[in-house]
Amino acid sequence: MNVKFFRIFAVALLYLNGLTAIGGGMVLIIDPKGSILQLSVSLLSGSPFNNYLIPGIILLVFNGFFSLFTLYFTIKKKPYFPYLIIMQGCILFLWLSTQVIMINYFFAPLHITYYLLSLFLIISGFIILKNNK
Repeated sequence: MNVKFFRIFAVALLYLNGLTAIGGGMVLIIDPKGSILQLSVSLLSGSPFNNYLIPGIILLVFNGFFSLFTLYFTIKKKPYFPYLIIMQGCILFLWLSTQVIMINYFFAPLHITYYLLSLFLIISGFIILKNNK
């Protein structure tokens, strides 16, 4: 397998995930009522949150900053970068699953896109890990 392809693919996915999560997280922090993103606070009725502030912080840190941290390690080929790619894919998958369960809503274009992104990160990380030994 071409490990270079999967590393470049992971770089692109990490960049996309990181930038969109930072953007989304910042908007939720700035506007915890969700009006900028046209999100109703009533979506959170099945969750422990009254507004989008804490979800925004979690999105910013775990999917935004951690994606960019992993991106840096991947570009620099630092030790353990394949594990970080796999971990970021798992974090994104868990974020999405928790979100869908808590708000009891599945927005197909968004959720399918990011579920696929998470799976591609996990698969890429495992392929890189297997072929780097």
